[in-house]
Amino acid sequence: MAELLQVTAPSGVVFLTSPAITELGYIHGFSTRIGGVSPAPFNALNLGNAASALQDSADHISENRQRFQYALGAENHRLYTVSQVHGASVAMIGSSLGPQVVYRRAPPAARDTCHADALIVKMPKYLAGMQTADCVPILIARTDGRLAAVVHAGWRGLAAGVIGNCIAALKTIGGDQVFRAAIGPCIGANRYEVGPEVALAFEKADLRAAIAYGDKPHVDLALAAQIELGHGGVTQIDSAHLCTYDRADWFYSHRRDRGVTGRMLSVIGLPL
Repeated sequence: MAELLQVTAPSGVVFLTSPAITELGYIHGFSTRIGGVSPAPFNALNLGNAASALQDSADHISENRQRFQYALGAENHRLYTVSQVHGASVAMIGSSLGPQVVYRRAPPAARDTCHADALIVKMPKYLAGMQTADCVPILIARTDGRLAAVVHAGWRGLAAGVIGNCIAALKTIGGDQVFRAAIGPCIGANRYEVGPEVALAFEKADLRAAIAYGDKPHVDLALAAQIELGHGGVTQIDSAHLCTYDRADWFYSHRRDRGVTGRMLSVIGLPL
């Protein structure tokens, strides 16, 4: 397992990349909070708003997203995101109409076909993106350069099997091919104390190895993601090994900042 690499663009935007996915030619990156225009408490490269009373401006977020795409060399790509709900549904960018849900185990949300926590891309010039601020982002890339996905996985998504659902959808769309993955920055186990109901959900999901038991249980989200990727047959995995809570200079953290914070964005697009 290799470490993610830090890249600093001429503009000052800092992001992380996966050596294993870079080798395949995919355009991708995990953003940090460095290099944007947003004022405190969102400083600086805020790429999305939380559901809190205090919001960053749409103009700031738009400018920051443009800066991030330019830093990636994807200024001519169209970025798609979805409505993330901490679930296990998978959507795909299939046309100019935008993402459509292709894999779910629950009824669709009313009036919205784009509630999903994994997004597949199979065409060039598109970027699939997921926002995070403690949850674990995962990029998955087929080794032939023709199919990829981004996953948002909090404890609910991990326990519900969002990673397994995404891999199953990828294999349904593209066959039983070989995939590589990268696990981005997320809250570390030492900072992620959970209640007994969360520990029980992980036990039921065969993720007991990601729980540290003590006076209060703690969950290692990155390890849980690694386990789930392994269950799906993905063995070449790069990882950030960086805690969003501890690194306030680099990352937004919902738990550390009590909800008044920005969002990182993790994206992937096919080789040109």
